[in-house]
Amino acid sequence: MSVKYNLEGARICYRRFHQKRLISNWIQDINDEKYNFIFIHINKTAGISIQKALGMPKQLHVLSWHLYKKVNRQQWDNCFKFAFVRNPFDRAVSDYHYRCKTNQHNMGRNPISFSEWVDKTFVECDPFYHDMRFTFMPQIEWLIAPNGKLLVDFVGRFETLNDDFAFICKKLGVENNLKHENKSVRDDYRSYYDNQTYDIISNWYKRDIEYFQYKFD
Repeated sequence: MSVKYNLEGARICYRRFHQKRLISNWIQDINDEKYNFIFIHINKTAGISIQKALGMPKQLHVLSWHLYKKVNRQQWDNCFKFAFVRNPFDRAVSDYHYRCKTNQHNMGRNPISFSEWVDKTFVECDPFYHDMRFTFMPQIEWLIAPNGKLLVDFVGRFETLNDDFAFICKKLGVENNLKHENKSVRDDYRSYYDNQTYDIISNWYKRDIEYFQYKFD
């Protein structure tokens, strides 16, 4: 096994350990009634901005079903549960740029094209790039039980972030302090696609496109 895979593996293990500890602490806080809401943070949907605005811990990525099994049932029912989703075509481009910007998979020092990243990540499922499976799952899978039941009370959209978050703040009775963090400046997501990458992403995220009625344009 090459050095790059060993280093990437070590990084993934550390992140998973750190995430597990944060999630455990967060679940305890929910059960202790420190929060009256449960936010399902799907990656690349302005989650860090939302967490900061609500004063909750950062970098918590956990599926709603996993939380449902851990949180006290009465507290689960009492909490307002919500998430945000994003156009899968735009989200894939955002993910690619974030990985380049933060030099994940050495993509900052040795950049690869969007089409090459899509091929390695979604076709080959190369473990060096397809490193944490849940971050590439269709967004709907974050939000449902095994029987298909939607487990959250409200699904906001990245495309209407300000309006949807204002609704959430009103629902929770808190001040709206949303500031968009990690916002990247780049070309329109549609300019990154050719026929092949379009087919790959549309097939991979078919459930999101159908359930949330997203379109390429």
